[in-house]
This record gives sequence, C-alpha cells and structure tokens, in this order.
Amino acid sequence: MTFEELRKKVSSFGLAVVIYWGKLDADFISSLTFDQWLKVYYRAPSGSDLKTTALTKLSELEATFDQWLKVYDRAPSGSDLKTTALTKLSELAATFDQWLEVYDRALSGSDLKTTALTKLSELVT
Repeated sequence: MTFEELRKKVSSFGLAVVIYWGKLDADFISSLTFDQWLKVYYRAPSGSDLKTTALTKLSELEATFDQWLKVYDRAPSGSDLKTTALTKLSELAATFDQWLEVYDRALSGSDLKTTALTKLSELVT
C-alpha cells in the first residue's frame, strides 16, 4: 500500500505518517510543513521518538504568531507542546496585542509574565 492509499484509508495525514514512518524517505520527511508536523505530533504515541521528533521539527520550522497561538490553545495542559508554544509566542510577539496574549497565558509569578508586562508597558508609551 502506498502512503497516499494509506492516508485515504485512515482519513488522517498524521496517522498515516505514524503508521508509515519507517517507510518514508528523507525527502518526504524534510518536505513536511508546520501544520503537517502538528498532525503527526497529535497522532504519535506519547513518549515515542516520533512525538519528540515532531516537537523538534515544529520548533525548527517557520511559523507565525497566530499558528503558535492556535497550537497553545489546543495543546493539552502541562504538555511539552504547550510549553514550546508559549516559548515561541514570546519569541514572536511584537505588537501590544501579541504581548497581551503572552501575558494572559504566562504563569502567574513567572519571569515570562514579568517580561510580558514590561513589553506591554513599553508599547503604550
């Protein structure tokens, strides 16, 4: 069965990658987009090397603030994905509204909460 046949059969790109992982060539893997790696991350078994690889690839790929915000809001509480998303949000934040999103999501008393408040203060003056 080809990858495309499998993808159609299981109706899920992420699940098809997980099932077909050992058979995928390097060119295919290197062509995966942010959104595709996200689908793989959600379908990969917890604690698996593939889940770790997907998280690493997500961190390395170009993505917008809004993409990471969507990831953060959908990621399970306490997950590595949620932590990575918040870090990426703080790296990408540039506007008042973006820093407000970071501030609202940062843990109370954290350095990030303080940084976000400082950025918000700077952007209103």
